[in-house]
Amino acid sequence: MPNTFLVSRLFLNTADKKALADFRKKVKRFLKLCLGLKGIDITVPVVFETLSYPVHDRAKTFAWLKKTFAKEIKIDPLKIERGGLYANALNQAIQHIVSHYPTDDKSRVLIFSPEVELNQLIVDDLHKALNKPGAKIAGLNIQGLSDLILSGRIQNTAAMWNLDLLLNCGLFPLYTDGSAVGDKAIVYKNIELADNEEVALLAVAGKKITEPFIAIARPNDPVHWDVDLKSAWQQTKLKRKWIAGDCHLKLAGLKVDYLKNLIIK
Repeated sequence: MPNTFLVSRLFLNTADKKALADFRKKVKRFLKLCLGLKGIDITVPVVFETLSYPVHDRAKTFAWLKKTFAKEIKIDPLKIERGGLYANALNQAIQHIVSHYPTDDKSRVLIFSPEVELNQLIVDDLHKALNKPGAKIAGLNIQGLSDLILSGRIQNTAAMWNLDLLLNCGLFPLYTDGSAVGDKAIVYKNIELADNEEVALLAVAGKKITEPFIAIARPNDPVHWDVDLKSAWQQTKLKRKWIAGDCHLKLAGLKVDYLKNLIIK
């Protein structure tokens, strides 16, 4: 089994004591579950204590994680002190993995949100998908995001990447973090093209790799995602993902349906 590293972004944007207690309980349960899963070697929880996002520092999650999992070498918390929540945070986690652990051309990075209930079957299905000939990325089919994912626009809500693919494409493009960190945002139809780092990277990869390299786990059986898909926020976010994805592909000189042709059948 290739070395596999799980990366999960964790933050809380409230000082409410009950919310903090519930958040820590959820995080602790999630990370303890990770420890018992086969096919995952190291889990890197990414927490935010940045000047750009001071609101996310209220939970003091990093210090709590270090204390809670002090004796567990398979949990390696990483504190983000600069930059954005999306591409920057993931890139720092990947660079941390490469500089601290042995990796090779078969190593894998599983990016996962705690809002998706992780279990052994999901990990196994993602590994099986990424084991397909030619596969460099395996995305998990998720309720509410199926149309995106089945069109080749894999989401980092739950995706297993070949580490070499990420490195060879220069990691996730930082412009997808947008103006929240002081960068110049790309705006299209009054929507800022942030929080869509996966498609931006796949657009780069799509120009380098001409044969199908995108695998999908559970294409006919989407996994539950613990969010309110009907909320105005989630509907706006989904719309933004479609528009941003179109723009990332166009910026790369590709047609908006190009990634669908790179899905492994």
